[in-house]
Amino acid sequence: MDDLAGRLGRLWVVLITGSIAAACLTVLSILIQRAIPPTAPGIVPMELAFTKERLMHILNQWGEAGLTVYLKTMWIDYIYALSYSFFLASLFVLSSRDEKDDTGRLNLLFFSFPFIAAILDWVENSFHLVYFRNLQHVSETVVFAVSFISLIKWLLAIFVIVSILYNFLRKVFVKMKQT
Repeated sequence: MDDLAGRLGRLWVVLITGSIAAACLTVLSILIQRAIPPTAPGIVPMELAFTKERLMHILNQWGEAGLTVYLKTMWIDYIYALSYSFFLASLFVLSSRDEKDDTGRLNLLFFSFPFIAAILDWVENSFHLVYFRNLQHVSETVVFAVSFISLIKWLLAIFVIVSILYNFLRKVFVKMKQT
């Protein structure tokens, strides 16, 4: 894992994976916004519905066109999850690397969080592909489980983003104290 972190902790990896993630997110946002009515809840509230009733309420507001576009663009979301995981992991390595170039066990754990988030994103997407085609037969338990998976994905991603910001700010303050 330390070797992977060393290989990914490069500026060119951040730039390439960040560009791919931004492109995927932009395309997804444009396509979904065109298909879902502006007054309807977006992707995140749908992912975090937690109950079948709330999920059905959101999807009914999306309409058939919104749900169809969501399902047809799912392949982009799989690429997005992969690209954001490499982007966040690489950026985390760059932000947490110190002068002695030692990654550290805790940092390796945090480094793995974006990859875990991406795997959870793929699991969530796969469930959506399966049960959105036959919503009447989906159980309350499955809806709750998939929303819980999504929640963990979001918490991991947010944690890594906050860690990256903290690491960069810490470096700035250290540099300021040295001058």
